[in-house]
Amino acid sequence: MKSGDSLPYPKALVKATVIKLGHTATFTNANGEKGSILNFSVPDGTEAMLVTLSDEAKMPTIKEGRTLQIRNFIE
Repeated sequence: MKSGDSLPYPKALVKATVIKLGHTATFTNANGEKGSILNFSVPDGTEAMLVTLSDEAKMPTIKEGRTLQIRNFIE
């Protein structure tokens, strides 16, 4: 990360349309805290790319056909 970057993976925003919802997985971390992740697919030009969302507050907003702005990602 370059000095002055505020995000761990600073990239421009990417717009992508959700093409398929995956599963939601729940887990308990080493501290005993429960959490969940949601997997969904977006097109990447030739095929589909898997996206994993860990922000539980945003999970209800993810729907097939919805266009999202994705930031802070790893390729």
